[in-house]
Amino acid sequence: MDCEVLAGPNEQNELVPSMKRIEEDYDKCPENCSADKAFGTGPNLEAMEARGINFYTPVESSTPQEGHSAQRDDPRQPVPENEWPKLPRNNRKKLDKPCCVYDAATDRYYCPLGQEMPYRETKKSEDKEVRVYACPCCAGCPLAQECLDPKAKRGRTVSRDDYEPARERMAAKMATAEGQKTYHQRMHIAETPFAIIKGLLEVRRFLLRGLAKVRTEWRWVCTAYNLKKLIAAVRAVRTESGPRGIAMAR
Repeated sequence: MDCEVLAGPNEQNELVPSMKRIEEDYDKCPENCSADKAFGTGPNLEAMEARGINFYTPVESSTPQEGHSAQRDDPRQPVPENEWPKLPRNNRKKLDKPCCVYDAATDRYYCPLGQEMPYRETKKSEDKEVRVYACPCCAGCPLAQECLDPKAKRGRTVSRDDYEPARERMAAKMATAEGQKTYHQRMHIAETPFAIIKGLLEVRRFLLRGLAKVRTEWRWVCTAYNLKKLIAAVRAVRTESGPRGIAMAR
């Protein structure tokens, strides 16, 4: 339905433009769309919601999902000590961000021990603003060694940007059985064309130079792939229709 050649590696920036092109060509947006983790950016999540597209992509959200050891009805209550080993760790083997629970009503986080982490400051991060929440005192905390970086001079902090609500909604959707079932179809749908183009059509490199010429070449390749699918579909219809269907098709 759409294809493009990029001059750089940031393919996640092409999701929304692709949806726009499809809408222009077919007078409607796709109802569903799945993409790998790289496409789960805040701007993409909000743009897909705004267009009414049922989007599926893995995201990292700071909100603990159902069954998470940090999830509790009252975040002011501490996580039971016997649940501490189950709290998720990051790649530095420290307690990860989802261990802290955000309360929208009071605009603050609560650490695994139920301590308040109020808003401290707003920082600029690339093209967005990030709100920073901090625990006022981590001294004497039994989880401090597992929570704080050894070089930390202040208490534990957690950051939150304007896209976090969209990530939370996506994380909740991806945690459902329907979300997992739908997303698991992505691998076959997205990767099969590349396997056929490389393996059967034997297209493994472009023959032309220059972005404009390569784009033209890629459109010819995608057209050939679509024709191959069309021929297979016609063959399937003829097979199901029987001799009469073959005569009529001819």
